[in-house]
Amino acid sequence: MRITKSQLQQVIREALDEEMEGRISGKEMLALYDKEQGLDVMSTEEAMEELENILRDIRKTSNDDRSSQQASRAADMLRVIRRG
Repeated sequence: MRITKSQLQQVIREALDEEMEGRISGKEMLALYDKEQGLDVMSTEEAMEELENILRDIRKTSNDDRSSQQASRAADMLRVIRRG
């Protein structure tokens, strides 16, 4: 028995639909992660402060100059963002 190209495409489409059923999107997965980490209730100011602390820690504990320089540059960019 031979099948046409459109019939084959339909079979593949149905198989994919069946396989994807019940899965969540990347956007939904990210929302779940944010909720789990408490990021969904964190203000922009709190997030920026946390980021500043992380960058400060990287600068202080980095064993190589490049990482320390990148953390310093990222802190500079954070200050620019805060200025608006």
